[in-house]
Amino acid sequence: MYDYAFPSQTNKVVVNIFHCDLFLEMQSLNYETMEKNVGKIDKVIRILIALVITGVGIYYQSWWGLLAIVPLATALTGTCGLYSLFGISTCSTKK
Repeated sequence: MYDYAFPSQTNKVVVNIFHCDLFLEMQSLNYETMEKNVGKIDKVIRILIALVITGVGIYYQSWWGLLAIVPLATALTGTCGLYSLFGISTCSTKK
C-alpha cells in the first residue's frame, strides 16, 4: 500500500546533498596548520600541571579541575595559542 522505497531514496539524496555541501564548504575554508611551538620539557611540565589541577579538582570535588584540559590539550597537540600570539617557541631547532 505504501511505497517505502521512495522515502529511503529521498533520505539518501538529502544525506548526499548535505555531505556534498559540507565537503564543498570544507574545501572553501583555508585551514592554516599551526606550527609546533611546545618543546619536550614544556610538554612534560604542562602534563604535570594538568595532573596537579585534576588532583586538586577531584580532592575538592570542584568542576575547576576541568581546567586541566587546557594544559593537557596544548601538551598533546604541541601547539600553544599564546605562544603563537607572542612568537614564542620552546621547540628545539634542528640544523
